[in-house]
Amino acid sequence: MLRDRKLDFPARLAQAGRRMRLGVARLFRFCVVGGVVAGFDFSLVWLFVRVLPPLGAVALAYLLAVALHFCLNRWWVFAAADAPASRQLPRYALTVAACWLCTVGVTVLALATFTANVFVAKILALPCATLLGFFLMRGFVFRRPPSSGAA
Repeated sequence: MLRDRKLDFPARLAQAGRRMRLGVARLFRFCVVGGVVAGFDFSLVWLFVRVLPPLGAVALAYLLAVALHFCLNRWWVFAAADAPASRQLPRYALTVAACWLCTVGVTVLALATFTANVFVAKILALPCATLLGFFLMRGFVFRRPPSSGAA
């Protein structure tokens, strides 16, 4: 039995390498989606302030950007369009709330200990919230059922 494990080690190592490459590719696509959605959000604000009050423009742009973020992550990053969106949407909302709490928490911590500049503090919060969002979306919002065999 030990001998079988030794023979199987190269195959398991190759599988782990494939999973790691898939994870890195998904993280890259997740970051691309974040950049695209941020550009979309700011573009919509720029457009909507011409016809709406500023807070109305921001609110409407944000809702549309969040919808785009959900769809791009569902279709492109995690390829989870075959699962029911009715199950994914409440989990997505919880993930967005968790990322918001992470952003606010890290920003408060940075302001209390590191900087008085709110923009620097917010920038420091971005990597934490991004990684939290990625791992929650991968493992909670868009996770595949165990029977699918996907990583």
